[in-house]
Amino acid sequence: MAVHAEEKGERELAALEKRRGVMLSLIPGVGQVMNGQAYKFWFYFPATLISLVIGVGLFWIGASIGPNMLVAHDGILFLAVSLVGAVVGFLAIVLGLFFWASAAVDTYRSAHAFRVGSDEHEKWWFFHV
Repeated sequence: MAVHAEEKGERELAALEKRRGVMLSLIPGVGQVMNGQAYKFWFYFPATLISLVIGVGLFWIGASIGPNMLVAHDGILFLAVSLVGAVVGFLAIVLGLFFWASAAVDTYRSAHAFRVGSDEHEKWWFFHV
């Protein structure tokens, strides 16, 4: 009877650690630091930040430059800048969100691998649908 209670307590602790790691991944890479994998932080944090900054920056540049081009009657240039800014900006934002979600998935899967004593905690886990 005591063994079952002990196993249940360990499972609850493992679930709590995995959830805490995912919550820490609201800042990409911090969950990896919690798991003792600080080297992964140096991938997930900059990759997420750079992708999101580039994406938002391209949208902002397109929105601020575009109207001036229309006033100057540079319609074709406006369309090119707007299209490139929108498409590349959108892709960069999606990539940043992918890295962010991957940081949470990696934290969760690595915490589980540590808990069960698997060597899979060294793997890099990425988000997939």
